[in-house]
Amino acid sequence: MIEKLRNQERLSEEQERRIEIRIRNAVLALIAVAVVVIIIALMRGMKPGNWYYALILAVLGSVWVTRYVLSAVWKRSLAQRTDEQVSAYLKAAGLELAAYAGLGWFLIGLNGNAIIGAVIYVIAVTAARKQKDLYYGEPAVGNSPAPAGNLMEEQDGRMDAKNASIKNVSMENLPSAADRLMREKESEDGSV
Repeated sequence: MIEKLRNQERLSEEQERRIEIRIRNAVLALIAVAVVVIIIALMRGMKPGNWYYALILAVLGSVWVTRYVLSAVWKRSLAQRTDEQVSAYLKAAGLELAAYAGLGWFLIGLNGNAIIGAVIYVIAVTAARKQKDLYYGEPAVGNSPAPAGNLMEEQDGRMDAKNASIKNVSMENLPSAADRLMREKESEDGSV
C-alpha cells in the first residue's frame, strides 16, 4: 500500500492546499458534531458516562484517520518522497496517535490521574513535530541547515517568495533601540 502511494504523481500546491482546507473543515465538523451531541445530552439531564467516553475516543480516532490515513490518500502525501520522508511521515502519524490517546486519557480521567495523559500528549506532539519537520524537509531546531535540495525552500529551481523575503532582510533595515526611544519621546511630547 505504501509503495503504491509513493509511486503516484504529486499534486500541485494549489490542489494540496484545497484538499488540506477540506480536511481541516471535516475535522472541525467532526468536533462540532461531538460538542453539539454532548451539549444536547447534558441539557436533557444525561450524566457523562460510557457514551461520553466512547464519543470522545471516536472523535479523536476519526480526526487521526482523517488527518493521516485519508490525507495520505487524498493529498498523495507520500507521492515521490524519499525513504527518510516516508519514515518521518509514518513516525509522525504513530506519535500523533499516541498523542491523541494521551489526550483521550486526559479528557476521560479528569477526576483522577489525568496528568499522565497530558504528559503523554505533550511528549508525543513534540516528537511528532520533529518528524513532520523531517518530512517537510525542514531542519529541526538546533540542527544544521537543510541540504540545498530542500523541498520547502526550492521547487523547480526557484526559491519560494516566503523564504526569499526572509533571506533578503538585513539587520540595517530593522528599527533599533534608539528608534524606539525616539518614538517614545515623540509620543510623550504629543507629536506623532
